[in-house]
Amino acid sequence: MGITYLRRRASESVSGNVKSGSMEKVCKFWAEGRCVRGGRCRFVHSWSRGDLYSYLANLHGHTKAVTGIALPHSNSGDKLYTTSYDGKLYIWDCHTAKTTAVINFGVPIGCLINEGPWLFIGLPNEIKVWNTQNNATTGPEITITLDGEGPVGQVNCMTVVNGTLFAGTQSGQILAWQASSDGASPTANLTFIPLGVPSSMKHGGPVVCLCYGGNRLFQLL
Repeated sequence: MGITYLRRRASESVSGNVKSGSMEKVCKFWAEGRCVRGGRCRFVHSWSRGDLYSYLANLHGHTKAVTGIALPHSNSGDKLYTTSYDGKLYIWDCHTAKTTAVINFGVPIGCLINEGPWLFIGLPNEIKVWNTQNNATTGPEITITLDGEGPVGQVNCMTVVNGTLFAGTQSGQILAWQASSDGASPTANLTFIPLGVPSSMKHGGPVVCLCYGGNRLFQLL
């Protein structure tokens, strides 16, 4: 499973770099490095359109669908994190596009988000919490177990709103926790306090997407 790594160019102009008559689809043979048609190919030989972004590398490693990409704020500021249903979290060096570490959770990873230096990793019946500012490669320090809410299955999506973590699950529930720190800094001794499950946040189908805006939490079932 490949991940396209793009770099933002200084130019803000956008122009179409696709030949007249080309199909609006990336050539799968070009993506694999083996298209023999070259300039005569009807499909696009580019990962990006226009001058806004330029292609850097195709990150190879995951063997199943990629479920999350995060670039958390950290002391080094040069690490990209990706997750997949293959159960692995890859850490990439943003300068070399090489893998610096791989953490195998052994179960499918449904989602990955970050809030500042924090990573939140959605697994079946639990969420792993990782402060990348304290350590960039060794792995999560906190586990939020969801068994107390009954069998919720895979955590499919998450979002953080004003210090509250929301998670959408395979069981159709949206769970919420309030972050609390008893230390001098926001990263010291962080704990997550369950806020319960409002009855309006229980559904028949899995919750696959969460989004916050206009003081409202939106969901996709």
